[in-house]
Amino acid sequence: MGKKERLQKEIRTCGEELKKAEETLVQREKLVKAEEQKKKAEQLQVEQLLHEQEKKMAEAQGTKEQCKRNSLSDSRENGER
Repeated sequence: MGKKERLQKEIRTCGEELKKAEETLVQREKLVKAEEQKKKAEQLQVEQLLHEQEKKMAEAQGTKEQCKRNSLSDSRENGER
C-alpha cells in the first residue's frame, strides 16, 4: 500500500470516527435536555402540590376560625337567654 493510499484510508477512518463522535455528542445533548425537562416537570409538580397543600391549610384555618366564631356566638346566645 502506497503512502497516498494509507493517508486516504487514515482520512476516511478519521472522518468515520468524527461522525461517530458527533452522533454521540448529539445523543448526550438529547439526554441532558430530557433530564432537564424531567427535573422542571418534577419541580412544577412539587410546586403545585405545595400550593394545593397551602390552600387546604388556609381553608382549614378559615373553617377553624369560623367554628370559633360560631361557638362564641352560641355561647353568647345561650348566656343571654
